[in-house]
Amino acid sequence: VDGAALRGRRASEFVPPDDVRRVRAAAEELHRGRRSQAVLETRVRQPDGRMAWVHLTLAHADADGRPCLIGLAEDVTERKRLEAELVHQAW
Repeated sequence: VDGAALRGRRASEFVPPDDVRRVRAAAEELHRGRRSQAVLETRVRQPDGRMAWVHLTLAHADADGRPCLIGLAEDVTERKRLEAELVHQAW
């Protein structure tokens, strides 16, 4: 996912509804200072509509006096596919 395409957007615009609650909860803990960073895996909707899995690291920051979140997302879609395949083979 292109970072520039995500800047200034809400998680609900690209994270599926059943994952949004976890992302928002992590962001809220960061804004309140309860954690310095949050790490989670979630799905994201690509601009072309495809879904991808990302390993997401979020941190609270200050941008010109305004609180914001900085995030780093690593695409782990292939790893998730392989994990699901292994689980299927184990059965």
